Amino acid sequence: MTSSETIFQNLFSLLSQTQQLTNGVPNGNPMFVTTARRLPQVSQVGQAIQPALYMLEGEEDVEEHALALAKYEIHCAAVCFFRNTGGPNEVVSTQMNGLRDAVIFQMQQRTLDLDGVTVVPMAGGLKQTLGQVVYHARIKGRILKNEGLQNNQGAIVFPISILSGM
Repeated sequence: MTSSETIFQNLFSLLSQTQQLTNGVPNGNPMFVTTARRLPQVSQVGQAIQPALYMLEGEEDVEEHALALAKYEIHCAAVCFFRNTGGPNEVVSTQMNGLRDAVIFQMQQRTLDLDGVTVVPMAGGLKQTLGQVVYHARIKGRILKNEGLQNNQGAIVFPISILSGM
């Protein structure tokens, strides 16, 4: 059995190491200035610490069967805040799409080594196991995007579903 805390530590470890992409490939530069497991009040996320990525833990679904072990589906979210700093002529969605692509790449193309810290490339077609602690973790559902056209403060919310046998 893997503890819930280990699962969330490993998910955070993976996401906090997201890199910027150049031509669809990580370029070694961190995507986020700030990462944390605690979602603060939006007013506390100033321009100097953005783009920022936070995790928000959610509910769990438990499915039990008479002849099999229970299945747990854990729901959480990765919340990304970014600020339009390029002025009124910048296409804000360009920055937003780059952040979106980097997080999706990290979840689909990178994984953790057994140490739960070291990020390594994930072979194509494999499931995201967060360092072999869950059956599968993935972005599942509707990604909410807000360009921040009114106040230059944008946000992206990635719904994450984790299948675990814990």
